[in-house]
Amino acid sequence: MAKVLILEDDPRIANYLAELVLATGHVPLAVDAAERAQSLLETEPAIELLILDYHLGPESTTGLAFLGALRNSGRHQRLPVIVCSGETKPAAVTGFLSLNIVDFVKKPFRPERLIGDIERALGARVPAVENKSPGTRIIRARD
Repeated sequence: MAKVLILEDDPRIANYLAELVLATGHVPLAVDAAERAQSLLETEPAIELLILDYHLGPESTTGLAFLGALRNSGRHQRLPVIVCSGETKPAAVTGFLSLNIVDFVKKPFRPERLIGDIERALGARVPAVENKSPGTRIIRARD
């Protein structure tokens, strides 16, 4: 069972993504701000996948800028990343693709597609028979 970090500023979408991660037998950690995501990446050693949006709120950096900084860090250069965004301008998509992502999933998306990407990124692990995960943690920037 892997920990999957979800960086999404819309709480409804974050909850939905967390449900999909749980459906694959993994533990979702959802945050709504880049600063919180960075903090979790430094304190949670077992994060094995990042699901990232482009738009992270009016007072935050973009997902593309966050991923660029992450790729330039020594510790998380190879962390698998799935971008799940409605932002499909060529500059954004090309920018993400140049940063070695697993896939770019356009919103709205089919859940089966994202589940397949999650399973592929995590090595197609078999979901746990009994889900005893601690559940989703939604961490707000204002907490």
